[in-house]
Amino acid sequence: MWNKNLSHFAHGSWESRGWKPKNGWLHDVKVEKVLAPDPTFKNAVCLDGEKACPPEDCGGLGGYYDMLKSLADPKDPEHDDVTEWLGDEWDAARLDVDRVNAALKRMRA
Repeated sequence: MWNKNLSHFAHGSWESRGWKPKNGWLHDVKVEKVLAPDPTFKNAVCLDGEKACPPEDCGGLGGYYDMLKSLADPKDPEHDDVTEWLGDEWDAARLDVDRVNAALKRMRA
């Protein structure tokens, strides 16, 4: 589990960290700008990103790729089950920045 203050990162730095490492999830963090401290600032904010977070319990990295393959092929035997499980709202290509920011807001500094 990764637990590091964002002040650890230097401007322009890249770092990959594991989340549920046994399942193979890695997140790349790139610091694009460091601002002067602001005492009114309450939490980190996500401005942009790529793709949706994998759904919980999708079976790790391999299960996630299998799920994406089933979603893309209506003839796949798992297609209907996966589509029903995910519902109409989940879209692998769409990052829900509002949802990410709501999660960041719940985190403690």
